[in-house]
Amino acid sequence: MSDASRAPGISLDHASFPHLSSMEWEALGRHATVSGDGFIKTFLTAGTEEQHRLAAQEFMVRELADFRQRVSAPTDSKNHKTDIVKLDVATYTGKCAARLHLNR
Repeated sequence: MSDASRAPGISLDHASFPHLSSMEWEALGRHATVSGDGFIKTFLTAGTEEQHRLAAQEFMVRELADFRQRVSAPTDSKNHKTDIVKLDVATYTGKCAARLHLNR
């Protein structure tokens, strides 16, 4: 990392850290929402380029693992009970006033 990126007045935008891909930069942005902006700012100004890349990649791996766990988690079938209703229409003549109007 260059000395300019360690300077206290450096802008913390992607252009200041060209060694990070756009995906890595976005991952660090999501990491900031979880860990706090102060942590990420300190990390970006004090860490090495390799540490930046590793932190972003590890965060993406963790996000993917969390997502896979949520998607593959089995649903509780007791909470999603479906009642089956059998309707016998063989005796319906269709002559009552409340006749069903079906679009056929």
